[in-house]
Amino acid sequence: MKDQNKIIQNILFTTKRILKSVENTHVNTEFLHYQNWIVELIEEIIIRLGKIENVNGSDAWANISRAFSIKLKSKKVDFTQDMVSYIQLLSKVLDKTGITLKDFEFLMKLKWKSNSKFHLKKSQTIEEALEELEQFLKSPPDGLQDYVMPLTKAIYYVVKTWRYD
Repeated sequence: MKDQNKIIQNILFTTKRILKSVENTHVNTEFLHYQNWIVELIEEIIIRLGKIENVNGSDAWANISRAFSIKLKSKKVDFTQDMVSYIQLLSKVLDKTGITLKDFEFLMKLKWKSNSKFHLKKSQTIEEALEELEQFLKSPPDGLQDYVMPLTKAIYYVVKTWRYD
């Protein structure tokens, strides 16, 4: 009888873990559809980089993206020395948004994570995206807390300010 109770308890515990995992996977996947807003932010950054004297926006962005890729994949704390000037250009563009380099790093991680796991099934209006993010801010899913504020800033600045200036 004790063995049977122990087996049942183990089954219940495992079932709860599986259900929680499925729930988290669904929430994480839902959250990943925001990656398109990150892409739009990047497009706007490229345009603004191109408006800086003697800077080719696309070339600068290619180097910035590469700098983040190298930093994140190698798990380095700092950018490689040859990329610092490009990161400074990015910082100059981001200064006007309230998005820090750390925020932007989270956005890049989210973008790369979502590229491999999710493709947008539906389009969102700006208001819908910001409203959903407001809900996430109240109770962010496990493991995604650090992404919510940078993503909110990115959507706000892509659409509310940069698109219409």
